[in-house]
Amino acid sequence: MIISWFTDPAKGNFGIPGNEEKFSSYYQYDTTSKEFTRVRLELGRTSGSGDTQAMFKETRYVGFSTEKIRTSSDWTVEAGQLKYKGVALETVPTEGDYVYDLTNPTSKPHFGNPVTSEANLPEGIEVKHLNLIANDAMVSKSSVVFTTKAASGAELAEVLKGEVAMIVGKPFASITDADILTTLKAQVTELKSRLISEPKTSIEESLSAVEETLSEINNKIMEGDFVPTQECETAYSDLQKSAAGAKAATSSGDVKTAISEIANAQESLVTVVNTIEEAQHEAIRSSLEASSTSLEEASNASLQWDAIQAEYTQLETASSVEEYESEIGVEEPVEI
Repeated sequence: MIISWFTDPAKGNFGIPGNEEKFSSYYQYDTTSKEFTRVRLELGRTSGSGDTQAMFKETRYVGFSTEKIRTSSDWTVEAGQLKYKGVALETVPTEGDYVYDLTNPTSKPHFGNPVTSEANLPEGIEVKHLNLIANDAMVSKSSVVFTTKAASGAELAEVLKGEVAMIVGKPFASITDADILTTLKAQVTELKSRLISEPKTSIEESLSAVEETLSEINNKIMEGDFVPTQECETAYSDLQKSAAGAKAATSSGDVKTAISEIANAQESLVTVVNTIEEAQHEAIRSSLEASSTSLEEASNASLQWDAIQAEYTQLETASSVEEYESEIGVEEPVEI
């Protein structure tokens, strides 16, 4: 799923003179793909280049803790979960939590500021605009610099508006919420399609192997090496039909049920074949075993596909910008 949050570089002291342009950072993280974007807007930073920018990482491990940790050692990643001294960090941000993220468990993590719902943003910039910018970084798999640390808040706001205009394809002043929602949903669809490509390829390869098995069995029948009973012919026909249905499902997206049906048809054929004489069984045993292995791989891939579909469906069908933001766990910030 995609989650998002803001952090407070002013550490609760935005109102103090000199902190007026310590604008909040916006984070967006896909817990499935591990793709990560941090939109850093703080001006006047003293560390590093200090540039305001959207920073994309293709693989990032993220955790949250009430504990302020500043030690570079004792960090590990197990089963995709970030741990400190062997203890797993929280995976969902809560107000006040510190953010920790890293790419390589042997490297120093990024020590983030506390999570906040009272985000401070440049004038005229809203959460929905940062949604677009973070998604664009994920779609393009690239980072982008906005301004130097010496820029003013007004200058940063204008650059961000230009980024939004470029992404939506309209002048910023004429962009409506409907335009933003349409663009957000198109971005999400592209992200989903890219994620699904791997399990889809695996399923297609597995189904090709099943088709090869069916072809081998048909050749055995044509050559007289395998003489099926009526029950075998029925089960074989059902497997052919379900294989065709599963292949069609890779285009429609409803693969989990289709793979389950073809697996059941395969099992039915195996059960029937086991009742016939051994010589006949041996003629197609290896073909059936290969098919079973392929279907197991397809079943695993279909579960991955289904999880991805579930992750993105609510975002793709959101009826408003507010509903979209609610789904990723962030709303328009409280005025401060």
